[in-house]
Amino acid sequence: MPSSFRRWGDRRVTVAPPSSPVSSPPRVHRLIAGGLLSLWALSLALPVAVIREGDIWQGWMVLAFGFLGILNGQFGWLANWVFLPATFAGMVLRRPSRRVLMTVLVLLVPLVAGTMAWREVVYDDGVHAVMRFGPGYFLWLAAMTGCVVWQAVRLVR
Repeated sequence: MPSSFRRWGDRRVTVAPPSSPVSSPPRVHRLIAGGLLSLWALSLALPVAVIREGDIWQGWMVLAFGFLGILNGQFGWLANWVFLPATFAGMVLRRPSRRVLMTVLVLLVPLVAGTMAWREVVYDDGVHAVMRFGPGYFLWLAAMTGCVVWQAVRLVR
């Protein structure tokens, strides 16, 4: 008797296979996604970088004005727009397709790696170096790196 059938009385009842993309994901995937989203949200509330004394950029400021970094060759801001759909999809889909997982990895890895090279901010009066990074920056990197590792593990399985 195939494993997708179960005997119930005199009738055979079909049961959805456990790998069905429609069924809900395991609890561990929802917990991982929730943890990553929590790290990301917390990074928005914390200081990300000190540009000059008294000029501290919060995470929400980097999210709001990060698109301007694209003009300076800093593309890390775009990682947010890959991270959010990938994490929400991880919460909803039991088994995302290999194509989706590979696309997330191909987009997210270079964007996060490029963010690690962030060293300057352009102002009206010129370019200013980042003096030091705050906890929001490291939480953001942890959330992005966690998403990359999570998606890579799902791809290998």
